[in-house]
Amino acid sequence: MERIGRNISVPWAVGGDFTAIAEASERWGSNVSGRLSLSEFADAIQNAGLSDAGFVGNRYTWSNNRAGNARIWAWLDRILVNDRWGAKFSNFRVEHLPRVNSDHAPLRISFPTQIQPFIRPFWFFRMWTLHDLFKQVKAVEDELVQVESRMQNSMSKDLFQESMAVRRKLAQLELMEEIFWKQKARNSWLEEGDRNTKLFLVTARERNRHAMIKSIKGEEGNTVTGQAQIQSETTQFFEKLFQAEQASQSIDFLSVISFILSS
Repeated sequence: MERIGRNISVPWAVGGDFTAIAEASERWGSNVSGRLSLSEFADAIQNAGLSDAGFVGNRYTWSNNRAGNARIWAWLDRILVNDRWGAKFSNFRVEHLPRVNSDHAPLRISFPTQIQPFIRPFWFFRMWTLHDLFKQVKAVEDELVQVESRMQNSMSKDLFQESMAVRRKLAQLELMEEIFWKQKARNSWLEEGDRNTKLFLVTARERNRHAMIKSIKGEEGNTVTGQAQIQSETTQFFEKLFQAEQASQSIDFLSVISFILSS
C-alpha cells in the first residue's frame, strides 16, 4: 500500500477489513491492551498518502458477538482515500450499515448524482401483499443502529439479547427483499431458497441500463441528448404522427350522404 501510494498520481481509494486499528480508541471491550501494532498501521496510512474518508453510522464495525464482559468492539473496516480522490469526489459518502449475519458491518459507498429517472409505468410486486417492506426495513435498521450504539458503551447481556432479536427480524426482511429482486430481475430459474440478492441486483440494474435512452436522432438528423430534450423531441414526433394519421383517415361525409327532397 505504501509503495503504490508513493507512485500513484490518480484518485485512489482503498477499502475493506484491514484487521488493524490506527489508535487505541478504535477498540473497546475485553483485552483492550491488544496485540495489534497501532503505530505500524497508522504509519502505513500516512506513508501511503491516505486518510480516512469519514463515515455515517456507528463507529465500531466489528464485534466478536460475545455477551457481557467478553464482548470486543473494533473499527476494522474503513475506506481510505488520497487527496486527489477527495478533490474529484467531494460528495463521496461512506455509511456503516447494521451488522446482520456477520461479525462485520457492511460499508456502503455512494456518489450522489443529479440524473433524474424517467417516470416509469407502475408495476405491482408480489411481495407488497406480504408486508410493507420498505418502511419496515428502514425502521428495523434504525432500531438495530440504536441498539448497537448503546451496546458499544455497555456490556449489558440484556442489550446483547435485544440486538440478536433485532438482527433476526432484519434477516427475515432480507428474505422478503430477495423475493422482491427475484421478481424484478425475472429470474425464474433460481429457487426461492437460494440466497443470491447480489445477482438479482446486478441483473435488474443491467436491464435498467439497457432500457435507458441516452440519445436519439431528431427530425432534422441531429443527435438529441439530455433527458428533457429527448422527452420534448419524442413528444413532438408522436403528436405530429397522430395528427397526420387523423388527417389522412378523415372522410368527406357529405359525399356519401344521399340528398332526399320531400314536399
